[in-house]
Amino acid sequence: MGNIETPKYINNIGIKKELLTTPLGNSFYILNNGQKYKQFGEDYRNLNEPENFSFFESLKKQTEFYNHPLISFPQTIICDNNTLFGYIADYEVGSPLSNLDITTQIDYLLYLLEQLENGIADISYKGWYIEDLHDDNILINNDQSIIRIIDSDFYEYKEHKDRLLIYRHNLKLVFNTIINSIIPNLKISNIWNDKEIKFYYKQSIEGILKISEFLKLLLLKLKIISNENIATLRKSL
Repeated sequence: MGNIETPKYINNIGIKKELLTTPLGNSFYILNNGQKYKQFGEDYRNLNEPENFSFFESLKKQTEFYNHPLISFPQTIICDNNTLFGYIADYEVGSPLSNLDITTQIDYLLYLLEQLENGIADISYKGWYIEDLHDDNILINNDQSIIRIIDSDFYEYKEHKDRLLIYRHNLKLVFNTIINSIIPNLKISNIWNDKEIKFYYKQSIEGILKISEFLKLLLLKLKIISNENIATLRKSL
């Protein structure tokens, strides 16, 4: 069904402050209730356009998965007649993966990655095909020791697609994003000459091997223990 409200709903809650406006004309606000409101630019608003209507239907479906443990899906879609204005979602607190603290211990990182993988498996087998994943929309909340993914706008619900194929697509997308943030120098290091590492890497980029499993195998090869940190891992490559 989806959770839909008119712009009056935003007025009733009230806007606390504007966060930013993107080059595409999308604006982000914090509401008085602490949630985030994303207001779309003109290109997304006209629901008489087939692409925009399809986008609206996808967002509406996403509201059914609000409160997912990993993905920060929208709670409420804001529209009126044939106009899509935006959506309300939780304002997620955390540091983006792009700003990863290199003093983070590897065992803590593995704990977060296993959370991530469990959430990816869950959402994949429910039919969601992840798109637009990068290290700025993966947030780590160290106060709560949780990891969240934001900006699910362009995720697609694949009702009839094989769930294993969806899972592998999502897993390899996650692997590429995570590995490039944690150890961007992997392919120019001496360990890249190791045939087993190349095999494990190929398994991972095909969505067969999890990122946490790849890292554990890499740690064994490098003789690094899990209570060391990311800086040590990078220096060992």
